Amino acid sequence: GMNLMRICLGTSDFTRLPWYSYDDMPVGQSDPQLHHFSIEKDKKSVLPIIKMALRINPDLKFFASPWSPPAWMKTNKSMCGGTISPDYYEVFAEYLARSVKAYQAEGIDIIAVTPQNEPEYFPNTYPTCGWTAEQQRDLIRDHLGPTFEKQKLATKIWCYDHNFNHPNFPATILQ
Repeated sequence: GMNLMRICLGTSDFTRLPWYSYDDMPVGQSDPQLHHFSIEKDKKSVLPIIKMALRINPDLKFFASPWSPPAWMKTNKSMCGGTISPDYYEVFAEYLARSVKAYQAEGIDIIAVTPQNEPEYFPNTYPTCGWTAEQQRDLIRDHLGPTFEKQKLATKIWCYDHNFNHPNFPATILQ
């Protein structure tokens, strides 16, 4: 009876090690042009399950969230904990757009993305990334929204993929 499901963009905390993003690079290297972007790892186990669910319920809708940007985009250079460097907001917006388009190419329409799973919870023990409301607002307003608009992506942007008991976070973004 489910009609809305979330897709993890890259690894989640439930993925068997090693954790991954769609653009992993060796330590000390970066890929701001996203030349190495690929959802290939999802093709082995994630996509077959999603396609199976769609065969059972063709009306199923999906939204998607990353647990962490690629480590090279983050201040601590790790998939676990830390925060994204503002220098990579534009690249991260493109990363999310490419994620949506890669899934579309597989026949899976993502109706919405959230910039981050649990943005206020970022221990360094599994894939996470800390965001303040102001940071997420700036990403959405100045980078992610314009990127989706420029690329004519109908995918919506949902903010604050976290607990409902911190209303100031989404209020800051929406103001």
